[in-house]
Amino acid sequence: MTQPFFIEVGCEEIPARFLASLSRQFYLNLGEELQSSGLRNHQAQLQTAYTPRRLAVWIDQILERQPDREEEIVGPPVKAACDAQGSYTPAALNFAKKFGGAAEDLYKVTTLKGEYIALRRKIAGQSAAEILSGIILRAWNRMELPRSMKWDESGFRFIRPVRWLVVLLGSEVIPVRLGEVASGRITRGHRTLGSQAIELQRADGQAYCNLLEKNFVLVRTEARRERIQAGLRQQTPEIKSQAVEDAELLEILVNLTEFPTVIRGEFNRQFLELPREVLVTVMRNHQRYFALQSGDQGTLAPGFLAVANQDQDRDGLIRQGHERVLRARFNDALFFWRHDRRRSLADRLEDLQHITFHAKLGSYHDKTQRMLRLADPLCEALNIAPLKDAVRAAMRQAKCDLNTDLVIEFTELQGQIGGRIAQAEGQDEMVWQAIYDHYLPLGGSDSIPRDLTGAAVALADKLDTLAGMFAIGEIPSGSRDPYALRRAGNGVVRILIEKQLSVSLQLLQGKALESFELNADAGRTAEAELRRFFSERQESYFQAVNDSASRDEKYPMEEIQAVLQALEVVDALHAASDPYRAWVRLQALHQIRTDQPVIFVQAAEVFKRLRNIVQQAGGIHEWLNQTPHLDDVYPEGIEKALYRQISAITLPTPETIQQKEYEDYLLKTAQCASEVEKYFNEVRVNDPNPDDRKRRLSFLAWATVQLGRVADLGRLSI
Repeated sequence: MTQPFFIEVGCEEIPARFLASLSRQFYLNLGEELQSSGLRNHQAQLQTAYTPRRLAVWIDQILERQPDREEEIVGPPVKAACDAQGSYTPAALNFAKKFGGAAEDLYKVTTLKGEYIALRRKIAGQSAAEILSGIILRAWNRMELPRSMKWDESGFRFIRPVRWLVVLLGSEVIPVRLGEVASGRITRGHRTLGSQAIELQRADGQAYCNLLEKNFVLVRTEARRERIQAGLRQQTPEIKSQAVEDAELLEILVNLTEFPTVIRGEFNRQFLELPREVLVTVMRNHQRYFALQSGDQGTLAPGFLAVANQDQDRDGLIRQGHERVLRARFNDALFFWRHDRRRSLADRLEDLQHITFHAKLGSYHDKTQRMLRLADPLCEALNIAPLKDAVRAAMRQAKCDLNTDLVIEFTELQGQIGGRIAQAEGQDEMVWQAIYDHYLPLGGSDSIPRDLTGAAVALADKLDTLAGMFAIGEIPSGSRDPYALRRAGNGVVRILIEKQLSVSLQLLQGKALESFELNADAGRTAEAELRRFFSERQESYFQAVNDSASRDEKYPMEEIQAVLQALEVVDALHAASDPYRAWVRLQALHQIRTDQPVIFVQAAEVFKRLRNIVQQAGGIHEWLNQTPHLDDVYPEGIEKALYRQISAITLPTPETIQQKEYEDYLLKTAQCASEVEKYFNEVRVNDPNPDDRKRRLSFLAWATVQLGRVADLGRLSI
């Protein structure tokens, strides 16, 4: 027999950013507990719904009673349970009696520890009504709360106070307590529009949703989302404009309301003098409004759409309240904008001496000077010398908006405000856009700077920050990254790869470190840490690409490691760390390995052996400096043939970065595997003659590097 089951936890409003996660946790935990208890019917689907004031879960069918089950209990070892004649000893009989059995119920079992006696006993299932209380409490207590408080004398903790609790099995109330709140069958409607005492007769999820809808609560998130979207569509045709699309804001409003209603408001056209970013930030971030834009031109319209947790705005009082609050905020912003523009952006440079970047790294004025010192080598490395003047102009003004009133008020708009001021001053488009974009990207889903001028300024800013922080020992470790250095490193890698800029990161980070005047040991330590750090950031980028790719388009981790480990060797020996080139190498390895799988299986096995021999003999660096590079060093035969074959494989020129060229290189490298294997079969590497051994190990060290310049094929699976 089965019965429907329903639970609703009612509480004060849960913050929107935590609501979906808490609901999902409770739903999953409850499903797992019902499953492990044996009550869950596999044919019945567990369902969930939530609003800011309630978390609800229900299922159409659970078993009224757990199934009876058998349990095997292992007792003492046979040598203690049986005497010499094979009869059971008192130890065995006492074991059987303890678990409700008799001598005839005993049998022998073989375990990893030897032979034991055992018996099986039947365990009667408990009724659902008896065990549901424990199931609910375990599911509830397993939730990971982002923060919690103690709300009553019982010590019960949750993110908000629990006000009511409904737990029904069929039509029966299951007794449960969350803190000092006992379960019942009374739920509540909308805080101001609905009844505060609604009796649920039975555990029926659909009836629950219908009943609460009559009391102005849309329990299902889809219903609230659809109501908001319909309201946005209904409000915009009248004024020939449309809401600025904002999926994140929509979800926030879905989780802030129980019965959302869209209300249109307006503001004075004079406020359109403000930059779009300021208007949208005030409306979206501060007030949770949708901005309106012209349907044909995309320019902002003097209006907004607010979402109220009411059924309607009968007298327009809600609209008037929103307009009044927004008007006050826009008045402040307009005053700041006009006041900030009384001085040119460039005139604010000296003021940066009074804004600290870091106590050990000086002011933002110091940071600006360091960025300017990077301008020439950066433009040269990126091959954008004609843009040098624009880059320097943007670098000089990039941080100058930090002491504007608007940025002090809206810190999230730093950079953007500077760009808009420069635009209003009539500065060159490349300059103001570079100022505007130089903090990008702020996250994995953010865009990167729109042009090469902005990319150069963004790189200088991030490289200076990273070099400075690593110079003073502020290196990210574990979850500790207070200065968001990983985000800066990810930004550097993304810009170089997505702008297809081939440049040595080791060269750039070395130039950035020069500004900090480190001693030789500290400089080497910082360079090594930065090299490791950027290798990790490249791996992070490749994994992020995998996360968004279909299964067939993912890059196996072994291929990522093969490319990055190859670069690590080249970095240490030839100072050439190039994220974009690494990206092309990864694509080439994946493609050629897909096209020619058999040859790369052999190559992986042989090159793994090659690398291991050199490592066991002391490592690549131990032997590399002793490597002879002349044909006449090697006698005729397999040794000289292999030397010539490897020497004939040339890397694509630095000026050319074509995936096909790397594919050809990798294929030629893999084809050397048979000759390397032949070499191992015919040549004794660890020769008793120390001169021969030294020459051969140094040769193998050289071969390891030459064959691993694009990818360490020995790291591929066999």
